[in-house]
Amino acid sequence: MKQILIYLSGSTDEMIKEQYEQCMELVAQRYGGTLREDDKARHLRKLKQQPSVLSTVGDEYRLCLVADRKDIDRREESAGEVMSKGLKGADEMIVGDTEPYLLQPDHVAEYLRKVDEITIAAKRITFTRGASIEHIHRIMAAIKERKTTHDDDEILVDSWSGGRPPIACRVEDGQLVKDGNYHDIRETLHRVVFDNLSKSEAARRIGCTRKTVGNTINRRHELFDIPQQ
Repeated sequence: MKQILIYLSGSTDEMIKEQYEQCMELVAQRYGGTLREDDKARHLRKLKQQPSVLSTVGDEYRLCLVADRKDIDRREESAGEVMSKGLKGADEMIVGDTEPYLLQPDHVAEYLRKVDEITIAAKRITFTRGASIEHIHRIMAAIKERKTTHDDDEILVDSWSGGRPPIACRVEDGQLVKDGNYHDIRETLHRVVFDNLSKSEAARRIGCTRKTVGNTINRRHELFDIPQQ
């Protein structure tokens, strides 16, 4: 019997319910079988009381539902601990949305060593075992949720206290935002990491020093969707 690990993360009942419904809709579309409304309501009640719920749907699949409630202090096992156990027997993992910390590209690659595929239910995007880290990073960069200022500048960090902003970025009202050349520079840095472009050539194209390219890749990797070096 196929086992599906479903991971939900949020700080309100509404957030958990929305992700739950997105995941269950995806499961029904893929594998058939539906849960009764009272079963769904029971799942959501239990996931507020405890970090996980097991449920079997017909003869087709078994669900391991895990909810990481940011608003609840779990004194028993945490959602992360339960999820780690659930991964051991899971064939597939479905995540409600891209917000949870676990959906960093490096984590996706790590979990794909344990399950055959990972799907982001809200985006209907699936990563399968064997996907390259480059592919995962580029897809995750493309679907990342945009947060913008009133002037429609895309925000990278809500509250910046890191001193001088990195290349391709600027500080506006205490927030680190993308500068106009951000996407070109990110693509150049990706080529250094993924395509063997030299740091010297990257520095020439960007208009900075070779050392700045290296420091950006090693110390500011999260701002440019680069794997930690």
